[in-house]
Amino acid sequence: MIQQEVGTLVGGERARHLVNAVTEDLARFLGIAQGRLGNEGASAMALTEQAVLAGNRKDAERYERAQQTSIERGLWVDPQKGRVTLRAWAEEWQRTVVHLRPTTRRIYDVNLRRHILPYLGDLELGRVTPSTLRAWLSELSVADQHGRGVLSAASVGQAYRTLNRVLSAAVADEILGRNPLT
Repeated sequence: MIQQEVGTLVGGERARHLVNAVTEDLARFLGIAQGRLGNEGASAMALTEQAVLAGNRKDAERYERAQQTSIERGLWVDPQKGRVTLRAWAEEWQRTVVHLRPTTRRIYDVNLRRHILPYLGDLELGRVTPSTLRAWLSELSVADQHGRGVLSAASVGQAYRTLNRVLSAAVADEILGRNPLT
């Protein structure tokens, strides 16, 4: 499949040579990935194919090295899992978190509804970055969504801790590789 698409895009013997070299590297990488990750290796293959088709051999090799490093460090997470929105994950987290007192559950719900989801709810988890979260915290410190003025430091801290719990659960469930708040 890669050979046909790249051959069509680039054409000629040079393209076939490039595709063969990258395909050999890809096969070697996927053998490692599938051996360590089981069925998730197929997702890695699809993403690597996209890298090959989108760029050149150098881009594909850079991508391969990054993925290999993540595998070796035990940090590799299927990027497709990070496509769930923060809102959807927070709902799942609220539904499945156990051993909370009713008041704690209510505090988490209020923080999510008022301070977290209006700002960040539509973001995919994989796209939540530390800089996005710094901007969110700054926004909370200026005024809340309902125009009630500046939130107290305690309220901002409470919203921060709630979001940290949600993102930590995403890391524990291997949806994120690391928590962008930490």
